Amino acid sequence: LRWTKIEGALPGIEDLSPADSELAQITEEFIRVEKHGIDAYKDLMKATKGYHAGLFALLLKSMIHDSEKHIDILEFLRANLKR
Repeated sequence: LRWTKIEGALPGIEDLSPADSELAQITEEFIRVEKHGIDAYKDLMKATKGYHAGLFALLLKSMIHDSEKHIDILEFLRANLKR
């Protein structure tokens, strides 16, 4: 792929400086919510161990991976907001 930047097509994170403080606060809250969700999913996995031949555990494990992915993205955003 050849990447090009078309001017004005997609504003980058660097263009958000007036809202940085609010975005950083919201990002921190999203990270907290995702981490809390992971804890809840792990508790639910323990409580439903063996249900439907392990299907619930598989679904919850997938949800944990999704939340971990969301945290990675949010932490990337947080790091860029602090620049």
